[in-house]
Amino acid sequence: MKIKRFTIQGHDGYEMSAELDLPAEGYPKYFCIYVPCFTCTKNIRVLKHISKQLVSQGIALLRFDFPGLGDSQGDFAETTYSTNLKNIRLAAKWLEENYEAPKLGIGHSMGGSAMMKFAMEYDPIEILVTIAAPSTPDHLCHVLDRNVKEAEETGASKRTIGGIEFTLTKDFFDDLTTNGKDYDLSKLKKPILVLHSPDDDTVSLDEARKILAQVRGHRSYIMLNNYGHLIMDEDKAIKTADIIYNWAKMYLG
Repeated sequence: MKIKRFTIQGHDGYEMSAELDLPAEGYPKYFCIYVPCFTCTKNIRVLKHISKQLVSQGIALLRFDFPGLGDSQGDFAETTYSTNLKNIRLAAKWLEENYEAPKLGIGHSMGGSAMMKFAMEYDPIEILVTIAAPSTPDHLCHVLDRNVKEAEETGASKRTIGGIEFTLTKDFFDDLTTNGKDYDLSKLKKPILVLHSPDDDTVSLDEARKILAQVRGHRSYIMLNNYGHLIMDEDKAIKTADIIYNWAKMYLG
């Protein structure tokens, strides 16, 4: 595998750290863009394992850090769901300008919600995969209910996730609520593979059912038994990548 490291200028002017994983030889069959889970970086374990496995099958995968996360510039407290959507588009634009537009979109957890919204508006994405994704972006407001209430009263709230303290602003939660009201999965008419674990204690399996009930493209669903929310086990992450690859072959070859 070859790794190309570079930066992408984000919508707010900050440089986003990015990596493009490429097959060791030959030109990729197609390109994929991957949006990780809330507060996660491009180097989260499951993403690195999935990327390595997909690249071994000839797929190129772009992964990047949103502003304020990982190796990117910026302040996480200034970001919102809306700014993330703009930055996903800029990452896709980088692929268009330097290689070719991504045909496969993958999103994990909140990244899955963002990927579904992005795929509605971005024609080159032909198929998409969600992993442990909520059916609406404002689902996060329910998960972080205490922080929502505190931010409503004081303007911001602190939350420690993965050992790192994040500032979550009232604007952040208001933006999630606004996007939740405008979120219409019936507009998503592209093939989608929904992957979810019944033991996910962060995003309920009911969210997968809601996605499947609303989208209008070809729908496939695989239950990842005992995989949890983040799929921390390497073997299970590799199996997830194999599921994605074999499903994608039906549409992209």
